[in-house]
Amino acid sequence: MEEFQDSFPFVFHATIFMTGSSIHQWDSPRLLLVVECTHDGSLKHIVKYRTQWGWESFKRRVLDPQRLNDLQRLQRSVLLNGFALLKSSGRLVYSTCSFARAQNEEIVEWFLKQEPEAKPVVLDLGYGAGSMHRFLPNQHGTSFLFVSVLTRVVHDCKSSSASGFV
Repeated sequence: MEEFQDSFPFVFHATIFMTGSSIHQWDSPRLLLVVECTHDGSLKHIVKYRTQWGWESFKRRVLDPQRLNDLQRLQRSVLLNGFALLKSSGRLVYSTCSFARAQNEEIVEWFLKQEPEAKPVVLDLGYGAGSMHRFLPNQHGTSFLFVSVLTRVVHDCKSSSASGFV
């Protein structure tokens, strides 16, 4: 665990980026964003829907269009605000436990179009190189996990998102 903490000293939950607190003054070399999602890839949560919460709760939390729109808005905001904290050449990890492309690849692709200083980091994790990775229960022995690594490449002027929180 110490090795992980050295690699990613700042791990944020989505609500931190919604408060407008003074964290915007940080100039972090590494950030891990574990972003709120529908949890539809979490085996632990799927079992809870079946045994504790009920399938009506699943419909409300995972399938409701308004909930999905709200989550996507939150995910975009967290990614924009998190990236604003990243120093030049720093790395940011965006992660969810959702199967949904709309909460994963589409959020990252949207962000890359918005932020000219953001560049994907290609990683070879032993099953193929890429900048967006899906860890699957049947292949990796985990609950579902989406991970994308981004870096800040500074050009001549400051980026639009680096000016402050969204």
